[in-house]
Amino acid sequence: MKELNDFLSEKKKDRPLRDDEGRDDQEYIDLMGHYKHVARKKDDKKEANKYLLKAKKLAKDGDVSKKAKLAAQYI
Repeated sequence: MKELNDFLSEKKKDRPLRDDEGRDDQEYIDLMGHYKHVARKKDDKKEANKYLLKAKKLAKDGDVSKKAKLAAQYI
């Protein structure tokens, strides 16, 4: 059996990506979700646009799958 200290000090391994999954999918979905949340507030349109620009840049330059882009549309 493992000691408690050994168990707590273990680092989690990254799981392998599927063929239809991008490396930046979760970050993109989180950014779009936060953008849509902030955009619904009337006072924070400029802040919402900052999140939208970050998400668009990530979609253009990062590794975002088509499924993640489609999922973000339905948030």
